[in-house]
Amino acid sequence: MARGTYAFTFLAAVLAAAPAQALQLTNRDATDQKIVVTEKTGTQELLLKPSQMLDGVCNSGCTMKMSDGEEYEFDGNEVVSIEEGLMFLDEPTDTGAPDSGILDPGNADAGTAEPDGAEKKN
Repeated sequence: MARGTYAFTFLAAVLAAAPAQALQLTNRDATDQKIVVTEKTGTQELLLKPSQMLDGVCNSGCTMKMSDGEEYEFDGNEVVSIEEGLMFLDEPTDTGAPDSGILDPGNADAGTAEPDGAEKKN
């Protein structure tokens, strides 16, 4: 019986120490950005002020809808920024400008997977 208690305690400690996956979202625009985030648990509307960063968004996959109506799907472990009204995938340690992983809402190939797991949803 004690052996089972030790195993359970060890497992609980490992799970508690494991980093949670969640999307990080930064607004690099000079204007507010309105985003609607839909997860399995529900929908929330976010208003990001200029230079505002949110951690812990989209814990286990979600759809993000921009104010212009474009929707994007995420796994929940990405680092995303908004610049000039466009979404970019950034490197996790990125502190500067977005990389070339622009998420193009005008992509003619509907449903084509975007870089690093982001996918446009029509």
